[in-house]
Amino acid sequence: MERVKKLTLAELKEKATTVEKNEVMEKIQGGDWADCHGKAGQIEKRFYQQVDKVFDWLF
Repeated sequence: MERVKKLTLAELKEKATTVEKNEVMEKIQGGDWADCHGKAGQIEKRFYQQVDKVFDWLF
């Protein structure tokens, strides 16, 4: 069985900060595909904007 190295508190904090920074950068750079800032989210937003326009026109 492989031994797992235990992290010190300082190493754990540094790793958590790095992961958090990476997640924030992904969000800033456009997010995931299904995220509201990703491609699918943008398509969904445009679709609902068009639906709203139609309802505004009808009513």
